[in-house]
Amino acid sequence: MLRRTLIAPLAFAATLAAPALAQITVGPVINPTTGNRYYRLAAATYASARSQALALGGDLVTIPNAATNSWIQTNIAAASGNALECFIGFNDIAVEGSFVWSSGDPNFYANWNAGEPNNSGNEDAGAMNPASGTWNDLSVSTARPAIFQITGPIRVPQEYATIQGAINAAIDGQTILVSPGTYTESVNFGVKKLVVRSQSGPMVTTIRTVDTSYGLIINGGQGPETVLDGFTVVPQTSTSQLVTLAGSPSVRNCRLGGPATVAVVTFGSSVVSDCLLSQCGLGFAAAGAGTSKLQNSTVAGNSTAIYGQASADGPVMMEVVNCILAGYSTAVNTPAGTGARFSYCDAPSGITGLGVITGNPMFVSAPGPNGTYELSDDYSLQASSPCIDAGNNAARSPVAGVTSLDIAGHSRYQGSLSAPVIDMGALEFNGASCPADFDGDGTVDFFDYDAFVAAFEIGC
Repeated sequence: MLRRTLIAPLAFAATLAAPALAQITVGPVINPTTGNRYYRLAAATYASARSQALALGGDLVTIPNAATNSWIQTNIAAASGNALECFIGFNDIAVEGSFVWSSGDPNFYANWNAGEPNNSGNEDAGAMNPASGTWNDLSVSTARPAIFQITGPIRVPQEYATIQGAINAAIDGQTILVSPGTYTESVNFGVKKLVVRSQSGPMVTTIRTVDTSYGLIINGGQGPETVLDGFTVVPQTSTSQLVTLAGSPSVRNCRLGGPATVAVVTFGSSVVSDCLLSQCGLGFAAAGAGTSKLQNSTVAGNSTAIYGQASADGPVMMEVVNCILAGYSTAVNTPAGTGARFSYCDAPSGITGLGVITGNPMFVSAPGPNGTYELSDDYSLQASSPCIDAGNNAARSPVAGVTSLDIAGHSRYQGSLSAPVIDMGALEFNGASCPADFDGDGTVDFFDYDAFVAAFEIGC
């Protein structure tokens, strides 16, 4: 896999630990065919084992065919030299003689040992022999190891302590769901085609990158099925390229900040949507042949907001749609072989395009009290902002597998018009009224506390 580098024209100068999984002795072990994760629990009764499996987000294993049975026998049941039979999900607890899977799966594959099930002494729980892979029925009160599985999104840190660990284990097409927290690690998708999404949004989920050259890389030729969604991404100290994209993956609903030479650099036709890019040398940069797109984003507090670097592979073009540019030394730098087309943006005078306006976007509190635009400022729109209902719905490209929310969790396409029009920038004005909403952005959050303290100190 080739790492691509943006040659910047300007000179700019704990891993989250996973909570212990109760009674886990093996796993997670991922099936490379299905992407399901499998675990083995320490010896317990059938009811206790299933209760633990459900609490951990799974269920006792369902085995649909002989190939899966063989794989589970080798990789889970017999792992670490285990010789004890292991409970599986097959049972006739409800109706004697009618075995069903605890997960409710309707398949009827079975691999009973000769003469089994025999219900000797009231045996209602299926169990796998780790030596042969065949099944026996056991009493539910017998203490045995149990095998359970988890399907659906891979969860961080519940299953893998790090985002990179989850990526390494995943197979193409999977979603990785990340719980709130700070994850101190650089992230590289390799060639995996994945959706990596935060559970609760960028305000409470941070990737703090540690590599001084490349922070987060999606550079393996992925297409639009590959998405990074809902993170704050910042470097631990500083980095050259905070987010590097090649091919046509998407980054959405993210807050990307420095110190970094460039917040996002694309080599191809990526889409960066609903993002805040701040405190970097370059905000949005394109350095590879193709047309990349920046939409519904706020680019503020960067030395150069939009930058193109010529490529020997062909023309470099950027589409900038429904965006706000603010707090720059140079708004746009597009040398020969590169270009930028603007539409429905709040941009400086001299930039032309359909629906482009020029003027103060009227952020709630950006720049902050120190007079500079920073990632921590509040870029919500005031009620009188010219950017409200000034975007264009049709100009916006869809992003696979994600909902239309802004970085504060508000729904897009709000407004006073009968057919709501999307706002410019990374945050949608929602017009909510609440006594605790001191900054008037429609959400009660830590920005309101700051506004309250500031007002209290200033007085009347």
